Order: sequence, then structure tokens, then C-alpha cells
Amino acid sequence: MKNPNEYISDSLSFETHAVINVEDISVHSSSITGTGIDIAEETTGAIESGIYLNEAGSPIKLNEVSIIYMIVEWWDIGKSEFMKERIDLYIKPKKEQTFIN
Repeated sequence: MKNPNEYISDSLSFETHAVINVEDISVHSSSITGTGIDIAEETTGAIESGIYLNEAGSPIKLNEVSIIYMIVEWWDIGKSEFMKERIDLYIKPKKEQTFIN
């Protein structure tokens, strides 16, 4: 969370996706439940998987990744309902949008 110092919930989950060569792949996920979880203080942890390979069997390169995003879900105690938000972490710029050639 960007601005709140504290945001209490009973449940939090997230799933991180990467769109690699037009295929949407879940690359990292986690969830936590319990009383009084401060979402503003929770960390997402680290990815401990192997290297992602392209169709040719080579490690993927950044130009093969078009989007990286997270889906975050939590229980909003004040509204008494589950909330869901998509957070875009990376969107591949179009060539004319970048200063690198």
C-alpha cells in the first residue's frame, strides 16, 4: 500500500502474472489469513523459481515480456466484502514511446 500507515484485514492474497510471448503465466503468489493483518506492512516475498525459457529453450529476454501485473484480493472489514485490484507493474513501451533505440 502506498500511503496508509495501517490497513487491517483478516485475509490477503496476491498473484503476480507475466505476459511472455502472448502467454499469461502466473509467476508468484501467496496468501495470508488471520485476525488483524496489517496489509500495509506485509511483504510479497521473493520468487525462488528457475529461469523462464522461451519456445527455443533459451532464457526469456525483456523484449519478450509485454506486461507484468498483480491481482491483489483482501477482506475490507469496513465494507464487509472482498476487494480485488489489478496493479500493473510493467507495460512494454511502444518503440515510439521510449528514448532507447
